[in-house]
Amino acid sequence: MVKPACPIFVVSTAKGGVGKTTVAVNFAHALARSTFMERPMRVMFIDLDAQGNATNLFSLDHETLEEHCSVHPMLEGRVATPKEQYGVLVIGHNEESMGKLQLLASTTVLVDFRRGLAATIAAHEPDVVIIDTPPTQTPSGGAALGSASHLIIPMTPTRHAFNGAKKAREYASMLGELMNTTVTVCGVVPIMTMRGKANDEIMQRAQDEFGPLLTSAIPMRIVIKEAEVVGMPLVAYEESQCAELNQDEGNFLASKKRQKYSEVGQVFDEITKQILKQVLNGQGA
Repeated sequence: MVKPACPIFVVSTAKGGVGKTTVAVNFAHALARSTFMERPMRVMFIDLDAQGNATNLFSLDHETLEEHCSVHPMLEGRVATPKEQYGVLVIGHNEESMGKLQLLASTTVLVDFRRGLAATIAAHEPDVVIIDTPPTQTPSGGAALGSASHLIIPMTPTRHAFNGAKKAREYASMLGELMNTTVTVCGVVPIMTMRGKANDEIMQRAQDEFGPLLTSAIPMRIVIKEAEVVGMPLVAYEESQCAELNQDEGNFLASKKRQKYSEVGQVFDEITKQILKQVLNGQGA
């Protein structure tokens, strides 16, 4: 059985529009801020979604990102050089790598990416790797899942998202058999949840299928969209906004806004703690 040099988490689902990239970026940022180890964790983030949204959320620009700092070298089996953004070692997308992902065949991506990933991990020695994937069964998504040790599945409270979550698990299992690896499903992250019977029924089905949810819920909050528009991880955006709000301590609206920022950031901290207990502490590996 082939085992990676460090835990490799892939955030994936077969349904688009469920907050996959939001979960991936903010999970990576929360890991980098965690106090699980005596020193700060070295977290490497790889954007394998050709849309490159995760690259933008780490405040990197597709047009100016250097080739050696993108996923392009890894797609050719070579070492990439990450940029440190908000405490995370980020390997993003530039215009060339985004185009290359659209053209490569499945076999080529699987073999070359795995070689490039192993070389990049050896060169930069991260404690953990997070990979964001496209929401469809593309060569790049297959390359990520074929390299993964753990799978995290974001899911909105809809039937289509639930079916997409099951397909992601099936695809990961199939690729694990093909590549002689074992992929552990950490669980489902419920996102953009709402109150109501339909929401509760779908989330109960998710628990029956995948086990306990990794957090109670990530509610629909405008602050998440604000952070994405600016191009920052949620907690980094929260800290920048709260610094401004703290200048007006007596304002009731400012106080309520600080509370909302804090609540959403704490959700990602909760997800991180659950996964660290389950995997990095040896309980779910």
